[in-house]
Amino acid sequence: THADQRNRATRVSALQHPGGEEEKAAEMAVMDTAFKALTAGLGVATLYLAGSFSFNVYRGLAWHSEQSVSAAVPSSPRE
Repeated sequence: THADQRNRATRVSALQHPGGEEEKAAEMAVMDTAFKALTAGLGVATLYLAGSFSFNVYRGLAWHSEQSVSAAVPSSPRE
């Protein structure tokens, strides 16, 4: 049957690659570390972008408020 063929192929593969489980575990550990590093980097980038966006919104609102105040106050004529 198909399941027997798959089991036989798995046993042959295990004989050809002794310690395959350890190799697979080491590969998974490397991939896990890479994923954690990527996730941490994305988190730091998200925090940086959120902070800079908030700061720029604050600066833009302050600039706009300053423009509104200076437009309402007539400037003295220059001689």
